[in-house]
Amino acid sequence: MPAEASIKRFSPIIDLASRTHGVDAALVHAVVSAESGYNPGAISRTGARGLMTICERVFRDFKFKLPGSRVQKFSVTAKMVESPTAELRRLLKK
Repeated sequence: MPAEASIKRFSPIIDLASRTHGVDAALVHAVVSAESGYNPGAISRTGARGLMTICERVFRDFKFKLPGSRVQKFSVTAKMVESPTAELRRLLKK
């Protein structure tokens, strides 16, 4: 069971994304809980990373660019949840 502090930390982002995309927030919370236990640093058996490891497909597009980039830290933000590809592209341009 994820720590209450972790759930509270990500609830505003998850709730906003749920409302924006018309997805039940309880469903998104259930996926996040099952996929990562609300651990943004989670890594699945297949190498997927993050709260919802379904974002693996986003990283696949950048797998050769990330190691040589200036990205030192990767944080889950509302922008990352809303548009992961666009936000990752923005990070790479820094």
